[in-house]
Amino acid sequence: MLITIPRLAKRWLAVGSLQVCALPIVLAQCVSTLLSASSQVNTLCPMVSSMTLSLGMVALARTPAINARRRDSVMLMAMAILFVIPSQQLGWLCVLLTGLLVLARGRQYGSLHNQISQGQITPKQAQVAGWIITLTAGANVLTTYSMKWFAGPILAFDAQLMAIVLSMANVPFQLSGNLLQGPSDHQLMILRGCSSLLLMGNSLLALGCVLMFRGAVSVKRFALLALLLGLAVLSLNLIRLTMMTFDLHWHQWWHSETGMMQFQLLSIALVFVVLALGGRHGCAAHAR
Repeated sequence: MLITIPRLAKRWLAVGSLQVCALPIVLAQCVSTLLSASSQVNTLCPMVSSMTLSLGMVALARTPAINARRRDSVMLMAMAILFVIPSQQLGWLCVLLTGLLVLARGRQYGSLHNQISQGQITPKQAQVAGWIITLTAGANVLTTYSMKWFAGPILAFDAQLMAIVLSMANVPFQLSGNLLQGPSDHQLMILRGCSSLLLMGNSLLALGCVLMFRGAVSVKRFALLALLLGLAVLSLNLIRLTMMTFDLHWHQWWHSETGMMQFQLLSIALVFVVLALGGRHGCAAHAR
């Protein structure tokens, strides 16, 4: 019989497990991310981060108790205290360290507990949880500091792509950094919410975390799905930018609340479409 989460929770509390110390930190950051999404124009990144953190918490919750060492408890307690400081970046750094700790202890746990009674989750689940939490936090930390240090090249990437599209169509344009003047009278300024690189990063994060949560996946299969998803997200964003470049009405609509919500839903839908295609391909390959 499968061990239920309530039974696992009872065992965690009895042994002073790593889950008791780590889960509140991850949960607090997940809630904080969801709350911050209401005040942001682009909510795709918080939505993806909250989803992947939730997967990490579920994976960690399904893992049998991992005994917490004294230094583990002290380290996690110190990071929990740091959450009092109202800083999103500091919160993600704490979650990153928590994920690395879970990943490291999960590996030790897997090597020490090779004999698992029937019906229990395998020790590898702890490593899966560690990877999901670490990748989610690491992606947010990387995004924050890359936008501080390399905002110019990142935002100019889409402007350069749009310049290539307009050149192929023999449409006159003027380009200056992340500012593009197309055939219409208005100018298109590429900002964070329009960046294809950030959108592809969020989509690939969601893809990788869901695949890890679902089970083992070959590197070749993941690379194929990642390439397919990356091209789909890039194409979707270029279509949006092209519409905004040629028509001021579309420029205003895509920046409206309805337009932004539609684009975010389409971006998330692409992730699930690629996951469905990958699952169907995997089932077909298994049947052969």
